[in-house]
Amino acid sequence: VNEAHRLIMGAYLDEFPDLLTVDQVGVLHAGENTIILNSAPLKIVGVRYNGRLLHPAFERDIKDQIAEGVPKYYTMRMECLKIYPIPQEEHSYSVSMISETKELRYDEELPYPQDFVDMIVEFAVARLQTVDGAAVNMEMSIFAELRSKVVSAINKLAPDNCVVDSYY
Repeated sequence: VNEAHRLIMGAYLDEFPDLLTVDQVGVLHAGENTIILNSAPLKIVGVRYNGRLLHPAFERDIKDQIAEGVPKYYTMRMECLKIYPIPQEEHSYSVSMISETKELRYDEELPYPQDFVDMIVEFAVARLQTVDGAAVNMEMSIFAELRSKVVSAINKLAPDNCVVDSYY
């Protein structure tokens, strides 16, 4: 079941990672530039300070790490995120991230719609039939078939409209 769970999460990450984002929001006071995240993220999707999108940077590339001003960049190390220049005013922040895939326990409900649960059960049953490892081709086709079904289901969940801002 956890193998199918990881396969589904991988398909989400590849096809439409925005469906997995979780937001952490808070307030940074003047002179503070450190945000401690609830957990180490798999991926940062976006960091905003006072509604403005910040750009990712490496800490070694921040020339003046004690400069104050309007934040433009963020750096990250595990659960610690820092913004630069250091804010001079108190404002809100939001961090959109994708959390790491956690192993499911036997007593937990699956975090998916019913279509995905059916796929996981089908995968688990087929996987148990090839547990000896002798049927590698069959196992690979099971993985490919499940991934195809998952991608198809994810595409149904993803928004299909598009807004283009332009002028002529």
